[in-house]
Amino acid sequence: MIENSESLRKINLNEIKTSAESVSATYRQSHAITWLAIGLILGRTLLYAWRLTVSSTPPIAAVGAAKTIATGDPTQTLNTRGQDEAAQRLQAMQ
Repeated sequence: MIENSESLRKINLNEIKTSAESVSATYRQSHAITWLAIGLILGRTLLYAWRLTVSSTPPIAAVGAAKTIATGDPTQTLNTRGQDEAAQRLQAMQ
């Protein structure tokens, strides 16, 4: 009887060890995937922030040009590239 229970104890210890190794491997894989996802999301966020900044800069410059023209200085050079509202307004001022 003692031999049987010792045999069962060894089987259980081996199963525990195998399960612990499996859980550890799964955790390492999940950890790596999580950091990869965070990196990709951060990269996309920076890309979107850059695109938003680039797209909003010309209209801001257009406001400065419009103010200069409004003060009576018609020599202001205007960049009228684009099809957005700001570009259309600048094209109308030329």
